[in-house]
Amino acid sequence: MGRTSQLIVVYTGFATMLEAGISLLRVFEFLRESHKGPMRRVLTGMLDALNQGHTLSGAMADYPRVFACFDRTLIGAAEESGNLDMCFGMLAQWHEFMRRLKRTVVSGLVLPLFVLHIAAAILPAGKFVLGQIEIGGYVKNVLGILMVFYVPAVVLGVILFLGPRLPALRSLLDRLVLWVPVLGKGVRELCIARFSRAFGMLFKAGIPMSECFAMAPQIVGNGVIAKMFAGGAQFIARGEMPSGGFSKKIPSEYRELWKVGEETGKLEECANKIAEISSDRAELLLQEFARWVPRVVYFGVMMFMVKSIMTLASGYASSLSLPV
Repeated sequence: MGRTSQLIVVYTGFATMLEAGISLLRVFEFLRESHKGPMRRVLTGMLDALNQGHTLSGAMADYPRVFACFDRTLIGAAEESGNLDMCFGMLAQWHEFMRRLKRTVVSGLVLPLFVLHIAAAILPAGKFVLGQIEIGGYVKNVLGILMVFYVPAVVLGVILFLGPRLPALRSLLDRLVLWVPVLGKGVRELCIARFSRAFGMLFKAGIPMSECFAMAPQIVGNGVIAKMFAGGAQFIARGEMPSGGFSKKIPSEYRELWKVGEETGKLEECANKIAEISSDRAELLLQEFARWVPRVVYFGVMMFMVKSIMTLASGYASSLSLPV
């Protein structure tokens, strides 16, 4: 069972047992006994921290690779409001949603990657068979084709890893992602969903609106999208409705729905509604992206193969001293 799957099981267990009235420490003991390996050690360490007087969010902070900032922030707010069972249930649903999105994108990339590797092995084979290149040249050609994919992938991985220490690089990546057709729109919707969901839970926990606007953008996941909501805090400081400070790049229906929540006093419900709508749109867009990636790869491989065949035919005709 992967880490995300284990996390969903743990969060679901917390939500169910806390709602049933079982104390937090007893829940930890039950869940610890039902898990093995790294997750068991994490739960044991957190239980020890709780017994020493630490808060739950503080105990989670000792394991940042297991519990993301998004989770820790929401759990911290839920501790203050006493809504831990609800918060764990919503986090379980959120991670299940994210896992479904990840599977959609990954499943859409598996076959194109397989085709890319097969094509990289086949395309230089003609020159090798005809004796135009040696084995070393053949391997070099194969690696050259694969590097077209692997170099950008490695660069992306480095930026993601070094992002917190090199914010300029991460900011550049955030901007570039939003420019990718279909994927950019999906990421935008996903980030809006994260902001809205976080704000709704923080606001429900009784956190002042100004603090909600200070905390929610930190867990959006994209600096460009986070800045689109930054004006809300400025408008609150001036005694105005926060929606007036939202960027015009945020879809108008979301801004209007937010205004309705401000005017009717149902801001939490409207924020959650925005989260539902944007989550559904993000899923549809990422599914569409996963469908189009194979087509783009296949078209690129086909064009490269046509070019290679024409070049090979031209070289073969020249070697026979035939007019081309």
